[in-house]
Amino acid sequence: MTNPTDRNNGTPVVWLLTDNKAGHRSQLKGLGNRLRVLTGASLHWIDASEVSVPVWRALLGIAPTLMPNCHRRT
Repeated sequence: MTNPTDRNNGTPVVWLLTDNKAGHRSQLKGLGNRLRVLTGASLHWIDASEVSVPVWRALLGIAPTLMPNCHRRT
């Protein structure tokens, strides 16, 4: 298993997958901000509505290519 840290500085990387429902997004925001404060983690938001995943990829557990759709917030 790979270490979920940023290779540049060793800080944790947190991916926040959101469906943009207000309650879910605010929970993720609070969790992400707390992790950032406690560990210096970098936060990366992914809007699930912008990421198209074919059924076969979901069934096989193969993640989509996310880089064009990612939004980094530190």
